[in-house]
Amino acid sequence: MTRNPLAQLGLWMMRGLQGRASASHGLWQGISGRRGRGTGWLAIVLAAGLLSACTTVPVEDESTAPKISFTNTIWRLVHVGGNKVAAPESGSQAPFIIFLDDGRVGGFAGCNHFKGTYAVVDGEFRFTEMAATRNVCPDEPVEGPYMKAMRQTVGVKQDNDELLLLNKTGQPLAVLKAQVKRLK
Repeated sequence: MTRNPLAQLGLWMMRGLQGRASASHGLWQGISGRRGRGTGWLAIVLAAGLLSACTTVPVEDESTAPKISFTNTIWRLVHVGGNKVAAPESGSQAPFIIFLDDGRVGGFAGCNHFKGTYAVVDGEFRFTEMAATRNVCPDEPVEGPYMKAMRQTVGVKQDNDELLLLNKTGQPLAVLKAQVKRLK
């Protein structure tokens, strides 16, 4: 069974927020603040979100394509440590990272999932408070270099659908591509 990696990441990240979820608990209780009342609003909002997710707008010209946001975009790893990352085997997930608006970061390194925060520290971009699952994957050629690249990152550079993790001399440690589907 193939699982949606974004859903897995979301659940994994939300586990860390348990105990601080009073705002979401209130949403489930409903607008009125009483259990069982107002949950219809939640269903309407969720249904509207699902319907809007099914709508696509064709992009005819690359120059008119909207700029890709650094945050809330799935960035798929395509190069790390000077080596191209091979496409994943059928049923496997490609390594990726997603930066959230609130400073959290999460992703998949090829074998293990990771999460943490990102910030500018003393003028340098840094991954902070990082944690990862601990699956043993001795034949995984990408995870070690990818995690090392994140530890050495002191800058990022985005060129629309490409994101570079940079070292102290400005050289790319890793190259990621935005997961975006465009219609022509």
